[in-house]
Amino acid sequence: MSAFVVTRVNCRGAGYINAVKLSWLGHDLAAMRRDGDCMNMLNQIHSTRVAVFVDGDNVPPKLIDPVLERAKHLGRVDAVRVYADECHVDGWCKTPGITLAPMASSKNASDIALCLDALELALSSDIATFVIASADQGFAHLAQRLRTHGKWVLGVSGGKPSDFFQNSCSEFHRLPMGPNEAALDALHSKIAGVLGQTPTKPISLAHFGHEMYQLGVTTSDLPNANWRSFLAGHADRYTLCPVGVRLSGDLTGQQWLNRRANPSAGRQ
Repeated sequence: MSAFVVTRVNCRGAGYINAVKLSWLGHDLAAMRRDGDCMNMLNQIHSTRVAVFVDGDNVPPKLIDPVLERAKHLGRVDAVRVYADECHVDGWCKTPGITLAPMASSKNASDIALCLDALELALSSDIATFVIASADQGFAHLAQRLRTHGKWVLGVSGGKPSDFFQNSCSEFHRLPMGPNEAALDALHSKIAGVLGQTPTKPISLAHFGHEMYQLGVTTSDLPNANWRSFLAGHADRYTLCPVGVRLSGDLTGQQWLNRRANPSAGRQ
């Protein structure tokens, strides 16, 4: 600790000099206290354990880095788990630093597994902070339950999250993502070109994905995790059915030609 020793000076102005020395001593002590408080805050952050749970069916792999970067601001990330059904695991298999939990393609299987594992970890460990990466309002109840157990919950999404899920979290962060308006229009134009070959007849998602791949578009270019979720988010343009996907029923004949020529024009 740096400090000045106050001595008596037998000359004119000695009282002023002593006052200056005392002032610097008080300044050093205050600075040390502030530094100590900062160090305590940093130590507390570094000692806080964080678990990250990712809805891999609705969050694309390209978002994992910004999700983890956000989580690291909250403490030490000790668990990163991604839940996805077998149709969506391919992209996640190549993602390092995660624990992937592949699920059968049954309705809500991955969502249920995520909720169960998060609650089990909350009740069996000292992890205090949970990050849930999803836009699905189905995780709102999970966020509420975690908070009732004294956990701090950060919701993260790159898409448009439901208000219910946002309000259920301690804090919510939206990640900037997705193509700009011009790129999105170009994407819709390419999709219309593929589906427009048979405007009223659906094609399988596998065949659709292959055709889009031939045009240089893959799921990594989407603001969603997969084609199904992207197409479902544009129900005014595309209709999903058990067989696959087709253009919406009103987009036939001249209407479809108008949409293809001007994808941003909306319904004719």
